[in-house]
Amino acid sequence: MRGYWRRILEAGAGIAVLVVAVSWLSGGCEERVAPGRVELVRSAASLPGATATVEERMDASTEWASGAVASARHTAVSSRVLAGIQEIRVAAGSHVEEGDVLIVLDSRDLKARLGEAQERLTDARARLELAESESARVKALFASGVASQRQLDQATSEGRSANAAVKALEQALEEARTAFSFGELRSSVRGRVVDRLAEPGDTATPGSPLLRIYDPALLRVEVPVRESLAVHLRIDQELRIEIPALRESFLG
Repeated sequence: MRGYWRRILEAGAGIAVLVVAVSWLSGGCEERVAPGRVELVRSAASLPGATATVEERMDASTEWASGAVASARHTAVSSRVLAGIQEIRVAAGSHVEEGDVLIVLDSRDLKARLGEAQERLTDARARLELAESESARVKALFASGVASQRQLDQATSEGRSANAAVKALEQALEEARTAFSFGELRSSVRGRVVDRLAEPGDTATPGSPLLRIYDPALLRVEVPVRESLAVHLRIDQELRIEIPALRESFLG
């Protein structure tokens, strides 16, 4: 019997809460406003016969564009030969002078090519010396009537061929020396390293930049602007430049 009356009380309490919630949502708990007219407050200018002064004023319009501070002179350091990178002696932010060694390449192959070119040139010079000696001997025999014209022509041809081979190998040796000198990459300018694009162990390929250097004495602000704004710019026009990192502004 007690459970029966408890269920009736719980049901009644739920209905009471529902009635209160509906009454509050419908505004029954708020103060009601009687229907009627509300007078609008008008400004003096809106009154009949009132006047106001209108002035034309020209204000300057400023449009900002984002840019970057960059050097007017950039230098990319790259290798002229295909070789592994053995050592990089600078990092981003390093100051370098003209002639400083920046990167050392693995020049064992270049050194081997240089030694091979030197040996081939030494053998070619020995053959040239022998050919010149033989040509002189045949010329003497031909003058005395012992050697034939054919023998003289053959000795002369062999001497010319040996001489041409020596000149070609001298050129090859010079190229090998030049390639060996590329084993050290030196700075051609004075400046600061801004990008280090390789690490020891990487392979340097001709034309691929390994470092980038800029001259801090030749800084400028580079700003891309849209075409509709660019047509209003003129040479020597002063523009305000703000650099948030320095908390300063300049005229450029």
